[in-house]
Amino acid sequence: MKAGLEQACAPPLTLPVMEAHALWAATYDDGSNPLLTLEERVMEPLLPDLKDTCVLDVACGTGRWLRRLRACRVAQVFGVDLSQEMLRVGSVKPAIAGTLVRADCFALPLRNFSSHLIICSFAVSYLADLPALAREFARVSRPFARVLISDFHPDGYRRGWKRSFHFGGRAIEIASFNYSIGTVCEAFENAGFVLLRKVESHFDEPERGIFVRAGKRSIFESIRKFPALFILEFQLSRGNGMGTELR
Repeated sequence: MKAGLEQACAPPLTLPVMEAHALWAATYDDGSNPLLTLEERVMEPLLPDLKDTCVLDVACGTGRWLRRLRACRVAQVFGVDLSQEMLRVGSVKPAIAGTLVRADCFALPLRNFSSHLIICSFAVSYLADLPALAREFARVSRPFARVLISDFHPDGYRRGWKRSFHFGGRAIEIASFNYSIGTVCEAFENAGFVLLRKVESHFDEPERGIFVRAGKRSIFESIRKFPALFILEFQLSRGNGMGTELR
């Protein structure tokens, strides 16, 4: 299935994260990814009131979430990603002009204590050092800030699903880490966050059409009973200070 997960058939070409996303950038927004559709459907209702807040989208890609966040009357919103190709696609979208910054998620270009909300969508399983990521999120978080993390469900890996897309007629698999949900939670709890909510989501009728258009109706029926992604909502448990300016 073209769209972010692939049932194992012929072995795909496995590429490191940066190389894979450089190829994927041009088609990332083509609407064929049921995982992204599912995530948006489930996570958007979890967003808190963001009026007059500073929001950070880490690993923002082409700015998929930034457009939604700007509509929430935020005071400031920034998207950070390391992929030049993904940011190049996002930079031509008028709705998010001026919000994109190329930077490493382990060295975010924000002052301490600056963000009310951090979103990190489908990225933690690409990163080798979750404790360092969690500490960096804590550094830039205001007192009692929220963090929303989504990612591929570890059960998917166990069922042979692949984090992949198609390029030039070939399946490209993205190298990733199969972290358990508990491992992600432990990293953030050790950095001072408290888990507020855990959601494990399945494909359902809103995603059916994507599978049907890809000729994968039977796959939809066989996998809809299993969790495809998880969403974790954390809150920083301690007061950190104030400030909202970019570094």
